[in-house]
Amino acid sequence: VEGGPDFELSRARSIAVLEFVPGNAIYANSGKYRVTYYHLPVGEERTEPVPLLVDWEAGLIRDKHGSKSTDATYQDGRLVEISALAICDAEIAHLGRISDEEQNRFQLPVAVHGFLKNRHRGGKIFTVGDKSLQLRFGQEMRMVNLGPADKVRRGELGFPVCTVCGAARSPYASQAEFDHFQDSHREKCHRQPERIALLADATVDGAIFAGFDQLAHAVNLAEAIKIGASQVLDTDQDDLQYFAWPESDGSTGLFLYDPMSGGSGVLQQIVDHWSVVCEFAVELLGSCSCESGCYRCIRTYRNLFYHRLLDRRTARDMVLHWNGAARFETAIPPMIGERLSQAGSEPNPKEQGLEQIDRKSTRLNSSHESP
Repeated sequence: VEGGPDFELSRARSIAVLEFVPGNAIYANSGKYRVTYYHLPVGEERTEPVPLLVDWEAGLIRDKHGSKSTDATYQDGRLVEISALAICDAEIAHLGRISDEEQNRFQLPVAVHGFLKNRHRGGKIFTVGDKSLQLRFGQEMRMVNLGPADKVRRGELGFPVCTVCGAARSPYASQAEFDHFQDSHREKCHRQPERIALLADATVDGAIFAGFDQLAHAVNLAEAIKIGASQVLDTDQDDLQYFAWPESDGSTGLFLYDPMSGGSGVLQQIVDHWSVVCEFAVELLGSCSCESGCYRCIRTYRNLFYHRLLDRRTARDMVLHWNGAARFETAIPPMIGERLSQAGSEPNPKEQGLEQIDRKSTRLNSSHESP
């Protein structure tokens, strides 16, 4: 706040990669702020942007240099290249004051995909009828924020960021403002700012569901579980996040996770009350009067990227398919490994540098300067 003391605002990296992004509104200390600069690591800690190959429709994320081959399914030009920077501490600028009574607060809907690494602290396998789910503790994963959901749906990926000084602009900036941003940083930093993705390596607790025959079934089940849990456990629907990915056999996998560092225990509670969670989800999804989905039942501003796939009847059918008592089967031993689990991905020297960045939290510092 101008004329007042600076302050810091911390978030777990799994949350920061969703919130501390250009174009989003950040609310703190009765004020509204925006990200203006990222504190990019310097010296020996400096890391270059990681080149990725993505299929944003299917949820496929790959390291460009680590991929040994490309599946035949993705040899048709669907893979798009984009560079990604690890989320880091940032400067924010004050936009205005807000009151405690203000109800409508803007939160930028973004398209986030990810993949799991072969490293976790163990877990449990449960069966529900003829299906199974894995509860993983301390699962390491990589999240990649490809940009605002509406723009990604149009194939416009990334956030405008100068990879030299860390200055950022809103992805909704006017063309004139964006041209000025590029020209000034090309002259000052000797490199033209790019539209880049933001990534975060995080360790979370999560549940793995496998074997979906299409992406729509996976995301509808995830939203239904979030709805049921919010009714039974009195949680907010945003207390759980998820991403899905295509498997090599053509099926789709789903990871439903708790973004809080150390975990809140909500996933274990969901499994412990699985039947009740499912029953409440079925009741709410079945009682809405809308045709396929609305903001009273399955749609939220956060899941805008998947609105085209969300259908309350499909979600209800998926929950009914998964309804039943969740029975514990066996424990999963801890797993430690360096190889990334998504098809064809291998670690590379650039990514190993990212592993050294502190993962505990990302901080925002208040600022009054504009890049």
